[in-house]
Amino acid sequence: MDARCWSGWPDLCFVLSDKLLVLSLLRRLTRDEDTAADLCQDTFVSAWVHLSELHDASIFKAWLCRIATNLALDHIRPGFHAPTYLRI
Repeated sequence: MDARCWSGWPDLCFVLSDKLLVLSLLRRLTRDEDTAADLCQDTFVSAWVHLSELHDASIFKAWLCRIATNLALDHIRPGFHAPTYLRI
């Protein structure tokens, strides 16, 4: 853990531990480092977008892991199509 966590940056400590938790979960589910990293980023973006839907902060980690699991399952399921991005 980064030394800054324990010297006045407690929020950073929680974010880093949550990221490691989610990344570890996604590595186990996808068995691919790059896919896990991409889905980890998608997990935190989705959590940020839907944060207002979380009514009990005490279940944040479980909620975050559920988002990650759902994204991984969507990726693993047959017929999954990655989003297409248009170049401008």
